Amino acid sequence: MKHKFTIVVATATAGLLCTAAAALALNLYTPDQGGFVGKGDVQTALLMNNEQIQTAVKDNKLAFSYDSSVEYSAPCFKVVGGTRQTDTKYKTFTETFTVAGTVVYDARRKNQVNGFDLDPVTGTSSTTAPTHDDICASSVSENDWQPDLDPEKGGVTTGASSGGGLYVSYNGRTRVLIPSSL
Repeated sequence: MKHKFTIVVATATAGLLCTAAAALALNLYTPDQGGFVGKGDVQTALLMNNEQIQTAVKDNKLAFSYDSSVEYSAPCFKVVGGTRQTDTKYKTFTETFTVAGTVVYDARRKNQVNGFDLDPVTGTSSTTAPTHDDICASSVSENDWQPDLDPEKGGVTTGASSGGGLYVSYNGRTRVLIPSSL
């Protein structure tokens, strides 16, 4: 009986270690440093078997991207009862960056994908920067906020960036690899 208990404990411990290793694999990529994403993480996200992922890589069909939430602000005004009120309005937008990298192959097996070394997030977002109209309501009824285009008030400014998530895309499907909450 003691022998069976030892096997159960060893199996349970191995299961916990495997779970911890799987969670760790996702954390090897950071937007500032880049890093490794394992083939298995991509396969799981896209529900692919080994043959499918090998073909996707061979055909150059995988794309990686990183989304980040960025807060923008702009001066706005509204007229209430004939009185002009001004305020700075804030709105958060998601910016998407393309992430480049290289395929890592298993040295023991010719052309077998092992994972992906991804570069840090750099460059310009593929998302169009917001305008005054995107931040201030742009309707013309009396109580709605309007863009305040007075040059002394300044224009749209970029605030803090937060969160972010790493994504993989294949044939029009995009799936999360690292959620934005990490």
